[in-house]
Amino acid sequence: MTSDDQERNFENAEKAECLFSEYLDNKKIPYYFIDQSKEKYSNEFKENEIRRPDFIIHTIHGIYYIDVKHRDTSKSSEKRFYLNAKEIKRLFRFQYKFNATVWIAFINVKESTEFYFAPISKIYEYYENIRENMKLKHPEVYDQFDSRKCFIDIPNELLFEHLSLERGFYKESNVCFIDNETNYYVDKIINIVKKSK
Repeated sequence: MTSDDQERNFENAEKAECLFSEYLDNKKIPYYFIDQSKEKYSNEFKENEIRRPDFIIHTIHGIYYIDVKHRDTSKSSEKRFYLNAKEIKRLFRFQYKFNATVWIAFINVKESTEFYFAPISKIYEYYENIRENMKLKHPEVYDQFDSRKCFIDIPNELLFEHLSLERGFYKESNVCFIDNETNYYVDKIINIVKKSK
């Protein structure tokens, strides 16, 4: 990676954090931004390879630790957000060691101002399941899976589209699904009533 690439990545990361601050302010979600400078980084985190998230947010459902990630989804063959294995492990260690709830806020600042959210626990579980499956079924490439070159593409099924003070993280319900499910229960209740007569 060239110094120009590093500078561009740093600028995009700062932009993503600024956009997330604006997002939280617009949603009236209280937060703290955590200073990420090296001199403010605890030795405990360094020695145990723990990643410190960028934000602490407060919702009615609890306190969440958020790591904001700008990701250029065009680098993934399926236009997915991604993390490397080291990032996943370090954020999961933070959650595990401090009994915290850690989420990732993904954004592609080049294409959008929309955030997508995923819990690190689900990302870690996905990563571990793929890793174990690869170890069993494809040992010839297993060692390369944890390399910095093999990014872990996050499945869209793990992503949440919304965050609010009242609801926390959530996905929009599929209206057709809800209509169909409602009709299912209406029919079920009608049948119960008929049988009870």
